[in-house]
Amino acid sequence: MKNFLYIIITTCILAACAQTKPVVKPREMKQIDRAAIYDTIVKYYGNYKRMNTRFEAQFTIDKAQTIKGNLRIERDSIIWVSITPALNLEAFRIKLTPDSVYMVNRLNKSYYAGTYDIVRRLTGVNMNYQTVQALLLNELIMYPFTQKTDTLVFFRDMNVNNKKTEIELMHKQLLRKNDTLSVQQQFTFDLLYYRLTKTSINDSGLGSKLDLKYEKYKAIDTLSYFPTLQNFEVKDKKNKVKIKLQYEHVRFNEEQTYPFTINEKYNRLF
Repeated sequence: MKNFLYIIITTCILAACAQTKPVVKPREMKQIDRAAIYDTIVKYYGNYKRMNTRFEAQFTIDKAQTIKGNLRIERDSIIWVSITPALNLEAFRIKLTPDSVYMVNRLNKSYYAGTYDIVRRLTGVNMNYQTVQALLLNELIMYPFTQKTDTLVFFRDMNVNNKKTEIELMHKQLLRKNDTLSVQQQFTFDLLYYRLTKTSINDSGLGSKLDLKYEKYKAIDTLSYFPTLQNFEVKDKKNKVKIKLQYEHVRFNEEQTYPFTINEKYNRLF
């Protein structure tokens, strides 16, 4: 099975180098079980510990705004962001660790140091460190985000829809027995790069929906690719947030620092 899967992936990559699309028959894809799909997806995340990039983000809450900045990630350890709206003057600096969130607002001389509740306030989604990291690194997320999920067991319960150039996996779970309310999660993977291209999570109980879309892949190494364009959209009964994130000059495994200090004269939020 592993040799068969390796042949498929190698064929896809060679096709990418030749700028042609691979042809994978649905009948062939049905031979690959869900565990093998999961193992292959994780394998092709890329072998890197650190990532850094410049970015431009367009986000819309009440109105559209554009910001630029720098993003640095050390996997499973720290996410560091510096935001410079104009004239290369830093306005915000953010540091996320597995258990805490820190943010400095230089515009109004304030700061936040506390839990991930601030992420929920800003995005409308209750997320933890692993979820934020997975969103930024184009990796799998399992809802609800603040609970631990056995990803492989979750995968084995999914329905698979095989297409010529992609695989769709769907998981639907009723919130309560004999209830029409449900949580539906759908993932789409491109067979050219074997990377996640779309994620859709719909919680009908809360009336909320999260849609993610990844595009414009760049080679990390001879096997793995990374998307340099990411689109996020969050909706609930009251709010709608849209974010378009464009990465520029993405680099991997470089030595990097994460400087973060809080001016003692700044006011603490919340």
